Amino acid sequence: MREIEAKLASFQEFWDKKAPSLLGTTVSQIGKPFRRREMVAALTLCPVSSMSTPLLINVRRFLDGPTQGKPHPMHLFSALVFHELLHTYIPYPLPGSRLMEKFKDEPPMVLTHIHLMAVMKHVYLKLRQREQLREIIAWDSAAENPIYGRGWQIVNDIEGHRAFVDELKAHFRTPGLP
Repeated sequence: MREIEAKLASFQEFWDKKAPSLLGTTVSQIGKPFRRREMVAALTLCPVSSMSTPLLINVRRFLDGPTQGKPHPMHLFSALVFHELLHTYIPYPLPGSRLMEKFKDEPPMVLTHIHLMAVMKHVYLKLRQREQLREIIAWDSAAENPIYGRGWQIVNDIEGHRAFVDELKAHFRTPGLP
């Protein structure tokens, strides 16, 4: 608890530096603003997954104590926050999605992540942060949850990220859809 309290300001500072480029690039590339201009995140040490609603970020992997002095880099923290915020940005299920239909036999958790991962990839490539993207994909794919690995496989190797991004852009251009 003392470590998270001591590092709280550094988490906020790091996110404040990364948020404008990540969120701004998302809006400029996809063509739709985020529905909420502000969100409050709770940082937790509890053994629960990060989530978008409520915005809960598990920071155990970014602290010295729980990682025996080998915390993950802070750019993965910002990627985690970005990931959770994208869950609030991208509707699921995406109405009329040809790609959701194509991959309908995948587990629901894969389907909730494929457009999200495609947007993440698109944004990181636009920002010329290929190495960070590579680390995010490796981190997700090595995680204890194989769902992320399958999502990245679809986005990177099977369909390509642009198909998902283009579909999302078209969705947001359709009047009356969220």
